[in-house]
Amino acid sequence: VEVGSEVETKAYRTNALPMNRLVGLEDVKLALRLACIDPSLGGVGIAGGHGTAKTTLARSLRDVLPRIEVVDRSICNCDPERPGEWDDLTKQRMQKDDKGEVKTKVIDCPFVELPLGCTEDRLVGSLDVQASM
Repeated sequence: VEVGSEVETKAYRTNALPMNRLVGLEDVKLALRLACIDPSLGGVGIAGGHGTAKTTLARSLRDVLPRIEVVDRSICNCDPERPGEWDDLTKQRMQKDDKGEVKTKVIDCPFVELPLGCTEDRLVGSLDVQASM
């Protein structure tokens, strides 16, 4: 199945409510679109009241994101075209095919949903003052 083909899309994607059908949260919609255009932004954190369609809005974007090619066995989804950016573990684990090219795989674009009540210290960690002294 060719990546991006209609058959591939139907086989791997779910139907979600289109973003333009959701009313409100215009700032969040803009942030999600910008994160798609420029992944170096690092993602979008969405906060809001109960029942404001935060999850529905985020999931509407997930299903239209393109599939990406990454280095096989990379835990960081390294880009095979940018070996200078690979972490040390990817360099150790990376395998080559019969032609001597790095083995790759095509995956859904990473999309992370955090559990309800996740605090910042649980997400990014916190400083252990005792250990740093």
